[in-house]
Amino acid sequence: MSGGNADVKRLGYDAARRAPTTHELDFAAGYIEDLKNVVDLDAVRAAGLKLGADPLGGASIAYYGRIAEKYALDLSVVNASVDPRFAFMTVDHDGKIRMDCSSPSP
Repeated sequence: MSGGNADVKRLGYDAARRAPTTHELDFAAGYIEDLKNVVDLDAVRAAGLKLGADPLGGASIAYYGRIAEKYALDLSVVNASVDPRFAFMTVDHDGKIRMDCSSPSP
């Protein structure tokens, strides 16, 4: 395509938020609702556990309060900092961050 994105209409953030085609979606609601189908949260609540959650960089920080409220859990966020750099992760032998245990490096 020779023109690339030249014909794409561009809007500033505020204008895009006000556009009639813009709709807010609550992606967390479905996840939080379905959580009871994979974790026996009634058993967790009945056990009287005091839970601590670390959102590991902050991506899920907005979820935990809603989960605790919906399922009446004694849950506290133990690290409320948001770190998009994922500085809490250690790097592998080649300087890359790996989120699984696939690396042969100790």
